Formats: sequence, structure tokens, C-alpha cells
Amino acid sequence: MNKDRQLAFIAQVAPAAQASQRRTGVPASVTIAQAALESAWGSSELARHCNNFFGIKKAQRDWLYCEFQTAESRSGVARRELAKFRHFETAEECFERHGALLSKSKTYRAAMQHAADSLAFAYQLQVCGYATDPSYSKKLVALITKWGLRKFDLPREEKRHA
Repeated sequence: MNKDRQLAFIAQVAPAAQASQRRTGVPASVTIAQAALESAWGSSELARHCNNFFGIKKAQRDWLYCEFQTAESRSGVARRELAKFRHFETAEECFERHGALLSKSKTYRAAMQHAADSLAFAYQLQVCGYATDPSYSKKLVALITKWGLRKFDLPREEKRHA
């Protein structure tokens, strides 16, 4: 993926990440970095066909979903399996759901305590168990730093937790 497409992706998703931050307190820079990393800069089939930039799986029976092959680890053994992922009508809906998951779940409470510092927040996501990739937080921090994503984080007075 070339730099122009990456910059275009950032510009495309930044407003949704900031809107989510206003409602949930999750730093926009972290959300943008996660979306870039988890959707291959918006080019994954899941992002393109289902507006799902974070690999959010289907949680309720009446929700729209898409099925894709995924790598899952069960008892330390990686295997491919068909999984049901949430289908969102819009990218904004996906970003809002992602922010709500992080801000309302007890699992990510420690990360939310670092919401004023996006780099610390990214590291805490790993500690909280957000991803099984042991380099996940380092990848997020590298994206935030390389692309200057902290400029999208809202000043504290603009943040409003749900």
C-alpha cells in the first residue's frame, strides 16, 4: 500500500474515530491505528464488504453478519475456521461499537485509566488481553508515532465519557 492511500485512509476514518472519542473517551489515535492495523488500511474484505475495521464478531442473533475464514488459537493451537463477523451499515457505526466495547467493558478498565495518554493506552490494551499478538501494542505505538496520529486526539475538555 502506498503512502498516499494510507494518508487517504487516515483522513477517511479520523472523523469517525474522533466522534467515538467524544462519546467514549477512547483516544482517536489508538482507534485509527487499530483500524489501519486490523483492516490492512481498509483493504480487507471484512472492512470493504462489512464496514468492520476491527474484526468485531457477531454477538446477537438478530445482527447482520459476514462469514470469513480466520485464524484462531484454541488451547495454544492455531487453526483456520469459519467465523461470523458483525456487519455494520456504516464505518461510523463500527467505530462507535468499538469505542463502546473498550470504554464499557470491565476487561479494558485499566486501559481507560490511561485514556489521556494514547501510547500508554495502547500498551494497556495488550495488558488487558485485547489481542493475542505479543507485538500488538508495539505495532499500534509504531503506527501512532510514524503517522503522527496523536494530532487527532481531542483535547481533554472535548472528551465526554459515555
